[in-house]
This record gives sequence, structure tokens and C-alpha cells, in this order.
Amino acid sequence: MVRYSKVIGPRMYIRPIREVDTEALRDAMSDWRADGVQMTDDQAALTIKEWVGQMQRNHQNFFEASADPNNQDAFVVDPANVFERTWCYDGFYLNDTDECIGFQIGKFVGKKYEHRAVMLRPSFRGQGYYSESSGLGAKTLFLQIKNCTGMTATLPVEPSAAMKGHLDKSIWVSDDLEIKNYTSVERIDPVTYSKQEITKEQWLEWYNADEQADFRSERYEYKILEE
Repeated sequence: MVRYSKVIGPRMYIRPIREVDTEALRDAMSDWRADGVQMTDDQAALTIKEWVGQMQRNHQNFFEASADPNNQDAFVVDPANVFERTWCYDGFYLNDTDECIGFQIGKFVGKKYEHRAVMLRPSFRGQGYYSESSGLGAKTLFLQIKNCTGMTATLPVEPSAAMKGHLDKSIWVSDDLEIKNYTSVERIDPVTYSKQEITKEQWLEWYNADEQADFRSERYEYKILEE
């Protein structure tokens, strides 16, 4: 049996990706490269299998690092930081149907979380799932994991209209954040990103403000399961 965490929100939940989600994950990545080049069936199968294995090892190390693996109040990032050597791949799933609609990539560097990318399947974009996943992730980092000290988010300097709508209502528009811009050719056509850092204290101040009352009241559950 393998233990894993499941984070549940109003419409979706987040959990480690599975091999059975391969086609959904490929769909989410279908337009990642500007030249349209995609993985072959064999490449996709091997890549997703490797990612799933990484996530299983990451979760095992995460639970072992906690003082009491069965006590959610004791969850911590391992100071030895096994996470830093591998990326984490968390899938997004609909509460009603369990359908995989996308995934995110990130890892811990020290006691800070580095959020790398979110990839949603084309048919699920522009419906608020990016915003919901972002909120669930932040609540987990800063309310659930006791010694997480901050987060770095990688955001496009010229976001889509849907993403801009999310950012305009989020903490990522604060003038107090440290911002570094860089250009990546990972997607073939150059894209300029803004790497922004936020501390746990900054996020908690934003979270506890009166304006975030609705966000605080949204459904949030953190569960430990086995399969």
C-alpha cells in the first residue's frame, strides 16, 4: 500500500498523478510547445511512469520526515530535503466524476516551495480551475505544512485573460513581493516569466484580511489515504 495526500476543494481535488491519467496529462501538455511537437505514445508512457514513481517516493519521504506521520498537525518539510532532488507532479480531478483535468509541477527548495507550472486540458481552461488549484495549494503550504517558510511562483509577464482575472484578485499583485524576470525557450518560442516570492507571513496577513472572508470559508479538506 502507498500513502498519499488528497486536498479537496469546492469543485476539484489534488492528488499525485496516476499512470491511468496518461492520456489526460498528454492532453494538458498538447500545446505546451509552440512548434506542436508532442511525445510519442512510448515516450509518454515512460515519462508518466517515471513521474508517478517520483511522486510515490516523495510522499513516502514526506510522511517519514514528519514527527508523527498520522498526525496532520506535525507535517513538516524534511530539513535534509529529499524533495529538492525531484519535481512533484500533482494531478487535478473533478469532485463529481474523478476526471483528470490537468496537473501542476513544483518542488521544495530548502523550506520554500517553488511552483513551476500549471497545465490544464484545453476544454477546462477559463473556468476558474487555475484559481481553485492555486488556493488549495497555498492553504496546504501555509496552513498544513508547519515549517514551510515561503513560496516562489513562476508567472507569465503577459498572462492570458483568464489568468489575469485570477491574478488581479490574488496576492501576486502586491507591491511588497520580490520579483525577478527571466526569459525561457522551453516552449520553443521565447516566453518572459516573472518569478515572484512570498513569505508565509505575507500570505497569512493577506489570507486573514476581511476581503478574503469568502476564500477562508471555501471548502478545504486535507486527507491521508492509501491505495
